[in-house]
Amino acid sequence: TGVWLLLNPAGSLVGPYPEVMAKLDEYHIQGKPVMLYGGSDAHGASVKIGIFRLRISPYDLCFKMINVHVITASALKGNERKDRETVYSALRRGRSWVACDYYQNSRGFRFEIRNEQQAWLPGDKAEYQEGMYLYVYTPFPARATIIKNGQIARVSYGKKHILRNITEGVYRIEVHIRHHLTYRPWIFSNP
Repeated sequence: TGVWLLLNPAGSLVGPYPEVMAKLDEYHIQGKPVMLYGGSDAHGASVKIGIFRLRISPYDLCFKMINVHVITASALKGNERKDRETVYSALRRGRSWVACDYYQNSRGFRFEIRNEQQAWLPGDKAEYQEGMYLYVYTPFPARATIIKNGQIARVSYGKKHILRNITEGVYRIEVHIRHHLTYRPWIFSNP
């Protein structure tokens, strides 16, 4: 396993367990505000091969792997106390997504429910109206799976993903990006 991780640091990243995502969907369908979070696990292990010591999964690499991206109501100002409350407020509301930024940085990802007058972000509750649609933007071409009430509603390829004439329900997004010869888990949004 150590040699495999040395050659392919993200090789063990398989995305969240389907059972966990099913439970998340179940909670949201029941109206329970449970949010999705993720993070890296780093041990900084090393292996000695002869006179060489090789670092497997070094800290600086591991902490770039799985990240929580937060959508704040205002820009951070450098005031620790105020910035902390801004970030905590966004996290409490579910204004975030989890990404494996090892493959590509997910900065710029957007997931919104829209109508002609406004847009709702992850964590927002929108009262259903005719003409609402779902808009997803990925900063790199990818496969976006739109999940509605725990079921696949649509799969789309590219950078812009739109699902028109949506119906009432709980929506979230799972995005996979092409890495080498296969699609790998990349972005997981809160509903």
